[in-house]
Amino acid sequence: MAHHVYQTDGFVIGGRDISEANRYCELFTRELGLVRAVARSIRKEKSKLRYHMQDFSRARIALVRGREVFRLTGAVSYDNLYIKLKGSPEKLNTLARIIWLLKRLVHGEGRNDYLFSSFSHGVEYLLEKASQEELRDVENIVALRILFSLGYLPSSSSLEPILESTEITKKALTCAEGERDKLEVLIGNSIAESHL
Repeated sequence: MAHHVYQTDGFVIGGRDISEANRYCELFTRELGLVRAVARSIRKEKSKLRYHMQDFSRARIALVRGREVFRLTGAVSYDNLYIKLKGSPEKLNTLARIIWLLKRLVHGEGRNDYLFSSFSHGVEYLLEKASQEELRDVENIVALRILFSLGYLPSSSSLEPILESTEITKKALTCAEGERDKLEVLIGNSIAESHL
């Protein structure tokens, strides 16, 4: 019986080693959302996939659904966010907190284009444009979009400049900066009310 191969863009957002050479990877993907996949023999020296599936990699990923979990069948990485951000610990910490929130709130599979685009655009902005002064606001914008896309945050006209797009725009940054304290309370309350 032939298995369907899912080809998707995604991020390696975590994982843990299992058995002698296998790895359990946490992937945030465009097509499937948050999935966990077993990568067999990936830690062996001869593995072609080992360099493509390191934590914080952005990659084109091929998956097959197994009985209990997905199995990784292929991957080609575009880049590694850790390597790009290691010279800026503040940006790396911002990315780590965003990934922590994503992993905490997203449960199970499911395509969510707004969520994936919000995360992707947040990552791009961190990599390419974000100044040190903007980091809190970028983190707040992405956090609000994660909460909104998962139904933990009601829509309101005051949040429209932040939620109307998935890109980090000047309009969103201005709104986030002006309402920073209020937004951080809203994010904290929304996370607490999620009971996750």
